Amino acid sequence: MSTYQHGDETIVMPPARAAVPPPDPSSAPPGTPPNGFDPDDVQEAALAIDYGAPRNTLPPSAQQAYDRLRASGYPHNKAVYGDAVKAAAPAKEDRSKWPVAIADGMAVGALITSLFGFSVVGIILGAIHMSNAHKKRERASAVGCWGLGLGVAGLAAEVIIVILFIAALASIGSAASTGY
Repeated sequence: MSTYQHGDETIVMPPARAAVPPPDPSSAPPGTPPNGFDPDDVQEAALAIDYGAPRNTLPPSAQQAYDRLRASGYPHNKAVYGDAVKAAAPAKEDRSKWPVAIADGMAVGALITSLFGFSVVGIILGAIHMSNAHKKRERASAVGCWGLGLGVAGLAAEVIIVILFIAALASIGSAASTGY
């Protein structure tokens, strides 16, 4: 057991469970981390466990890491190996760090056509701008987003106006046919 002093209180930690004894650091090849396993071997072993590859297909150093991972309860206990196992998992891309795209011709065209009432053209140009920005790993510019949004809002308003116009014509036609 180990103790840990935190302020006025002493915390007693239970002994760590070690199913496989740790390797002798003096026998480790130069350049390996203090825990005795090369991160590449741990990553290879973790991938073999994750994808169900047989243990005997791994090199001997990765087989030792495989045994140690299995003994620790991997994949349910991934925190045991810390950064070495985190390196095995693919990193999720943070899109908030993408640069903002410059307002190009598509974005400006989307905004202008949407403002002048050509909503369908504004929607198409705004969508093209956003698609091109995404392909370049950039966030779409605000001009293109506004053009697309105003195009959708304008199209919705145009559809409502057409429906109201058709309803008004229908009511005028029905009133004329009844003679009122």
